[in-house]
Amino acid sequence: MRLEASMKIAKIMAVFASVILSTTIIGAQGETQQLCVDESASRFTIQVGSAGFLKMFGHDHQIEARQIRGCALIDWSRLEQSSVDLAFASSGLQVADKEHKEDIPEVQKEMETNVLRVGQFPEIRFKSERVQVRKASDLIIEGALTIRGRTEKAAVPVNLRRLADGRVNVSGSYNLRQSDFGIEPVRVGGGLVRVKDEVRCDFNLVLR
Repeated sequence: MRLEASMKIAKIMAVFASVILSTTIIGAQGETQQLCVDESASRFTIQVGSAGFLKMFGHDHQIEARQIRGCALIDWSRLEQSSVDLAFASSGLQVADKEHKEDIPEVQKEMETNVLRVGQFPEIRFKSERVQVRKASDLIIEGALTIRGRTEKAAVPVNLRRLADGRVNVSGSYNLRQSDFGIEPVRVGGGLVRVKDEVRCDFNLVLR
Protein backbone atom coordinates (compact mmCIF):
# COMPACT_ATOMS: atom_id res chain seq x y z
CA MET A 1 0.00 0.00 0.00
CA ARG A 2 2.82 2.34 0.90
CA LEU A 3 4.50 1.65 -2.48
CA GLU A 4 1.24 2.31 -4.33
CA ALA A 5 0.70 5.56 -2.43
CA SER A 6 4.26 6.64 -3.12
CA MET A 7 3.78 5.97 -6.84
CA LYS A 8 0.60 8.08 -6.88
CA ILE A 9 2.38 10.93 -5.12
CA ALA A 10 5.27 10.66 -7.60
CA LYS A 11 2.83 10.85 -10.53
CA ILE A 12 1.11 13.89 -9.05
CA MET A 13 4.46 15.60 -8.52
CA ALA A 14 5.50 14.79 -12.09
CA VAL A 15 2.30 16.28 -13.49
CA PHE A 16 2.72 19.36 -11.30
CA ALA A 17 6.32 19.80 -12.44
CA SER A 18 5.26 19.40 -16.07
CA VAL A 19 2.62 22.12 -15.70
CA ILE A 20 5.12 24.48 -14.06
CA LEU A 21 7.70 23.82 -16.80
CA SER A 22 5.17 24.33 -19.58
CA THR A 23 3.98 27.58 -18.04
CA THR A 24 7.56 28.81 -17.72
CA ILE A 25 8.34 27.98 -21.34
CA ILE A 26 5.17 29.61 -22.63
CA GLY A 27 5.88 32.69 -20.53
CA ALA A 28 9.44 32.91 -21.84
CA GLN A 29 8.28 32.57 -25.42
CA GLY A 30 5.69 35.26 -24.84
CA GLU A 31 8.43 37.74 -23.88
CA THR A 32 10.19 37.42 -27.24
CA GLN A 33 8.63 38.37 -30.56
CA GLN A 34 9.86 38.21 -34.12
CA LEU A 35 8.21 40.99 -36.07
CA CYS A 36 8.76 42.15 -39.64
CA VAL A 37 8.37 45.48 -41.40
CA ASP A 38 4.88 46.34 -42.59
CA GLU A 39 5.96 48.24 -45.69
CA SER A 40 2.53 49.71 -46.39
CA ALA A 41 2.39 51.33 -42.94
CA SER A 42 6.05 52.37 -42.68
CA ARG A 43 7.85 55.51 -43.76
CA PHE A 44 11.56 56.23 -44.22
CA THR A 45 12.72 59.56 -45.63
CA ILE A 46 16.12 61.12 -46.30
CA GLN A 47 16.50 64.90 -46.19
CA VAL A 48 19.25 66.21 -48.46
CA GLY A 49 20.21 69.87 -48.09
CA SER A 50 22.14 72.20 -50.37
CA ALA A 51 25.34 74.11 -49.57
CA GLY A 52 27.93 76.28 -51.27
CA PHE A 53 28.32 79.96 -52.09
CA LEU A 54 25.16 80.01 -54.22
CA LYS A 55 23.13 77.54 -52.17
CA MET A 56 20.12 79.88 -52.36
CA PHE A 57 19.86 78.91 -56.03
CA GLY A 58 19.80 75.23 -55.20
CA HIS A 59 17.06 73.46 -53.31
CA ASP A 60 16.72 70.69 -50.79
CA HIS A 61 15.57 67.21 -51.73
CA GLN A 62 13.45 64.64 -49.98
CA ILE A 63 14.09 60.98 -50.76
CA GLU A 64 11.68 58.21 -49.81
CA ALA A 65 12.67 54.57 -49.31
CA ARG A 66 9.80 52.52 -50.75
CA GLN A 67 11.13 48.98 -50.63
CA ILE A 68 12.00 48.14 -47.03
CA ARG A 69 12.23 44.60 -45.77
CA GLY A 70 13.55 43.00 -42.64
CA CYS A 71 12.67 41.74 -39.20
CA ALA A 72 13.42 42.40 -35.55
CA LEU A 73 13.67 39.93 -32.70
CA ILE A 74 12.41 41.80 -29.64
CA ASP A 75 13.03 40.46 -26.15
CA TRP A 76 10.64 42.53 -24.06
CA SER A 77 12.06 41.32 -20.75
CA ARG A 78 15.65 42.14 -21.80
CA LEU A 79 15.57 44.67 -24.61
CA GLU A 80 19.36 44.71 -24.81
CA GLN A 81 19.14 41.14 -26.15
CA SER A 82 17.02 42.26 -29.11
CA SER A 83 18.28 42.45 -32.70
CA VAL A 84 17.28 43.82 -36.09
CA ASP A 85 18.24 43.22 -39.72
CA LEU A 86 16.92 45.66 -42.34
CA ALA A 87 17.51 45.94 -46.07
CA PHE A 88 16.54 48.63 -48.56
CA ALA A 89 16.50 48.17 -52.32
CA SER A 90 18.70 50.94 -53.73
CA SER A 91 16.33 51.26 -56.67
CA GLY A 92 13.50 51.77 -54.18
CA LEU A 93 14.84 55.18 -53.13
CA GLN A 94 12.71 57.73 -54.93
CA VAL A 95 12.94 61.52 -55.13
CA ALA A 96 9.75 62.91 -53.60
CA ASP A 97 10.26 66.68 -53.78
CA LYS A 98 7.06 68.67 -53.33
CA GLU A 99 8.55 71.63 -55.18
CA HIS A 100 10.56 71.87 -58.42
CA LYS A 101 8.91 68.69 -59.66
CA GLU A 102 10.25 69.34 -63.14
CA ASP A 103 13.74 68.53 -61.81
CA ILE A 104 12.80 65.16 -60.31
CA PRO A 105 13.70 62.96 -63.33
CA GLU A 106 17.18 64.48 -63.57
CA VAL A 107 17.80 64.26 -59.81
CA GLN A 108 16.53 60.66 -59.75
CA LYS A 109 18.86 59.68 -62.58
CA GLU A 110 21.84 61.35 -60.88
CA MET A 111 21.07 59.56 -57.61
CA GLU A 112 20.70 56.14 -59.21
CA THR A 113 23.64 56.44 -61.61
CA ASN A 114 26.35 58.35 -59.76
CA VAL A 115 25.39 58.50 -56.09
CA LEU A 116 24.04 55.03 -55.29
CA ARG A 117 25.14 53.15 -58.43
CA VAL A 118 22.13 50.89 -58.11
CA GLY A 119 23.25 48.54 -60.87
CA GLN A 120 26.43 47.70 -58.99
CA PHE A 121 25.12 47.99 -55.42
CA PRO A 122 21.45 46.95 -55.38
CA GLU A 123 21.04 46.90 -51.59
CA ILE A 124 21.51 49.08 -48.53
CA ARG A 125 21.61 47.12 -45.28
CA PHE A 126 21.69 47.65 -41.53
CA LYS A 127 22.39 44.77 -39.16
CA SER A 128 22.45 45.35 -35.41
CA GLU A 129 25.33 44.24 -33.22
CA ARG A 130 24.39 45.74 -29.86
CA VAL A 131 21.38 47.37 -28.22
CA GLN A 132 21.65 49.91 -25.41
CA VAL A 133 18.61 50.76 -23.29
CA ARG A 134 18.51 54.43 -22.28
CA LYS A 135 14.97 54.45 -20.89
CA ALA A 136 12.04 52.04 -20.96
CA SER A 137 11.23 52.80 -24.61
CA ASP A 138 14.34 54.65 -25.82
CA LEU A 139 17.15 52.57 -27.29
CA ILE A 140 20.40 53.06 -29.16
CA ILE A 141 20.90 50.36 -31.76
CA GLU A 142 24.53 49.94 -32.77
CA GLY A 143 25.36 48.00 -35.87
CA ALA A 144 26.86 47.76 -39.33
CA LEU A 145 25.46 50.01 -42.06
CA THR A 146 26.38 49.10 -45.63
CA ILE A 147 25.90 51.62 -48.43
CA ARG A 148 27.41 51.26 -51.90
CA GLY A 149 29.47 48.28 -50.79
CA ARG A 150 31.14 50.02 -47.86
CA THR A 151 30.31 49.07 -44.27
CA GLU A 152 30.61 51.52 -41.38
CA LYS A 153 29.56 51.47 -37.75
CA ALA A 154 26.33 53.29 -36.91
CA ALA A 155 24.57 54.10 -33.64
CA VAL A 156 20.90 54.81 -34.26
CA PRO A 157 18.63 56.23 -31.52
CA VAL A 158 15.12 54.78 -31.66
CA ASN A 159 11.86 54.92 -29.75
CA LEU A 160 10.09 51.58 -29.37
CA ARG A 161 6.35 51.51 -28.74
CA ARG A 162 3.74 48.76 -28.60
CA LEU A 163 0.51 49.59 -30.41
CA ALA A 164 -2.96 48.58 -29.25
CA ASP A 165 -3.41 46.17 -32.17
CA GLY A 166 -0.26 44.20 -31.29
CA ARG A 167 2.00 45.87 -33.82
CA VAL A 168 5.16 47.71 -32.80
CA ASN A 169 6.20 51.22 -33.82
CA VAL A 170 9.89 52.07 -34.21
CA SER A 171 10.73 55.72 -34.87
CA GLY A 172 13.75 57.95 -34.82
CA SER A 173 16.18 60.16 -36.71
CA TYR A 174 19.80 59.61 -37.71
CA ASN A 175 22.43 61.73 -39.48
CA LEU A 176 25.09 60.25 -41.74
CA ARG A 177 27.83 61.58 -43.99
CA GLN A 178 27.86 60.45 -47.60
CA SER A 179 31.65 60.68 -47.72
CA ASP A 180 31.93 57.98 -45.04
CA PHE A 181 30.64 55.56 -47.66
CA GLY A 182 32.80 56.76 -50.52
CA ILE A 183 30.09 58.98 -51.99
CA GLU A 184 31.16 62.40 -53.24
CA PRO A 185 28.34 64.92 -52.71
CA VAL A 186 26.94 66.19 -56.00
CA ARG A 187 28.33 69.56 -57.17
CA VAL A 188 27.15 71.88 -59.91
CA GLY A 189 28.47 75.18 -61.18
CA GLY A 190 32.03 74.33 -60.24
CA GLY A 191 31.02 73.73 -56.64
CA LEU A 192 29.14 77.02 -56.21
CA VAL A 193 26.10 74.88 -55.46
CA ARG A 194 26.50 71.45 -53.95
CA VAL A 195 24.65 68.87 -51.91
CA LYS A 196 25.55 68.78 -48.22
CA ASP A 197 27.71 65.87 -47.16
CA GLU A 198 25.56 65.18 -44.10
CA VAL A 199 22.00 63.98 -44.68
CA ARG A 200 19.23 63.26 -42.17
CA CYS A 201 17.26 60.03 -42.12
CA ASP A 202 13.84 60.09 -40.46
CA PHE A 203 11.95 56.85 -39.97
CA ASN A 204 8.65 55.65 -38.61
CA LEU A 205 8.47 51.90 -39.09
CA VAL A 206 5.63 49.58 -38.17
CA LEU A 207 6.45 45.95 -37.36
CA ARG A 208 3.93 43.14 -37.29
